[in-house]
Amino acid sequence: MSELPAWRVEFNTEACSICEVCAHICSTHALFIRKRGKIEQILFDSRLCDGCGGDLLCQEKCPEKAATVTAVPAKTIPGKPVVLIEGEMAVCRRCGAMFGTVRWLDAVMRKAKIDPKALSDICPTCRRRQLFDACLEKTGEIF
Repeated sequence: MSELPAWRVEFNTEACSICEVCAHICSTHALFIRKRGKIEQILFDSRLCDGCGGDLLCQEKCPEKAATVTAVPAKTIPGKPVVLIEGEMAVCRRCGAMFGTVRWLDAVMRKAKIDPKALSDICPTCRRRQLFDACLEKTGEIF
């Protein structure tokens, strides 16, 4: 009788932007996000991973192709979750809200060829408010 494989997820930390896609698509919550103060971590609990029935969704859906999933003998998996990557959170200069990791914001701005000063220190809520106020000031109308 052969033993069912366990799964190991590893990240290429140079490529990973901490976009959270892997954690959001993980149906078993083997990949999950933990925030501690200004640090966000993605952790992996191999005891919960079923390899997506062979589909390996975290590996397939990772926009940076930073996740690698391998089958391993069950006796080699750790008995607790492990931190795969962590990064500092960006803090909105207007309201103080934490709204994503600095790594993720840098990756988004680099891919979209956006000036970092335009977005990096204002959260989405304050950015919408700023656009709304500018529109109201210019047109005098609310759309």
